[in-house]
Amino acid sequence: DVVGGNLALASLTTDAPGTTQVYGGRVTTTGVQTYNDNVVLGDDTTFKTTNAAITFTTATSAVNAVGHAVFFDTGTGAVSAQNVNNDFNQVNVTSAGAVTVIDKNAMTVGSASVTSILARTLSGDLSLGGNVSASGTGIAITLVAKDNFKNLANHNLTTANGRWLIYSTSPVADTRGALLTEAYNFKMYGTTFGTALPAAATGNGVIYSAIP
Repeated sequence: DVVGGNLALASLTTDAPGTTQVYGGRVTTTGVQTYNDNVVLGDDTTFKTTNAAITFTTATSAVNAVGHAVFFDTGTGAVSAQNVNNDFNQVNVTSAGAVTVIDKNAMTVGSASVTSILARTLSGDLSLGGNVSASGTGIAITLVAKDNFKNLANHNLTTANGRWLIYSTSPVADTRGALLTEAYNFKMYGTTFGTALPAAATGNGVIYSAIP
């Protein structure tokens, strides 16, 4: 363990400006973790709480995890990592409530068990590196690739109470794998993330910015 070994910390808050360096292992608290400064990972790292939130402050806390995997394990706690300078490699979620992760480059979403998840790349591909299960209602899984969506190993999206949406550029360069044979309800072109979908676009959907 890195922080909060056999006896978890009550909470953890870092100050901005500055940098928190984590050299792998686990950061464990019973309560919230709030990162107000940049976070640099030197190895695979797990951020763990007991049903409490983990927040990387949007304006001041960018995560640099190049070459390393990140694991979130928060029970029902939310995870927010929305700084536009985040550079994740692979994000996995052992357990969490609502998860929002933004990456400035390509990113892989690994295995995840969540209430809901929004994962978005601002450039590059978004790859599915594990099965993702979301228990929430409404749009429970949103995967947004600035370039292309890749599901090379036939992973699945499961939304027992809601639906999933995938945003990408074009079906020509996508690899949807097992999602080609899973039931999706609609396919749409000429639409980007953030644009309101028509009322008829219900259920699971694949949405492309290109116009065929």
